[in-house]
Amino acid sequence: MRLNVSVFIAKRIAFNRQKSFSRFIIRLAVTATAISVAIMIVAMSFVNGFQQVISNKYLAFGGT
Repeated sequence: MRLNVSVFIAKRIAFNRQKSFSRFIIRLAVTATAISVAIMIVAMSFVNGFQQVISNKYLAFGGT
């Protein structure tokens, strides 16, 4: 099993027991990324919902 050096260093900094500025920055970046992904998922669900509603209204306007 091969150890990835960058992953080793990142884990060492992020999960260090001592308070450090690097640890704060890494945790802030992870939190910001998680929040932004969640917001993008919510936004895409709104866009898809509105697209479906507008599509249904457009098709209903044509009449059958």
